[in-house]
Amino acid sequence: MAKGYLHIITSPVAGDIFVNNEYRGTKDVNIELEQGAYSVTFGNVAGYITPAPLNVTVNPGYTALVTIEYTR
Repeated sequence: MAKGYLHIITSPVAGDIFVNNEYRGTKDVNIELEQGAYSVTFGNVAGYITPAPLNVTVNPGYTALVTIEYTR
């Protein structure tokens, strides 16, 4: 199966990033994945509202870029 990339950035704080409920890093991650749909969720950061979960599609040969803002 063909692969693509999922690049996720949290701002202005370093939030934990989960893809399909699997921890993938904090603040800025770039992951090679099989093409398909993925659920992206974010960890709690004290003093900030946790962003809502997202559904993201990864297409072969492309990078899906997600930038998430934590708000107070």
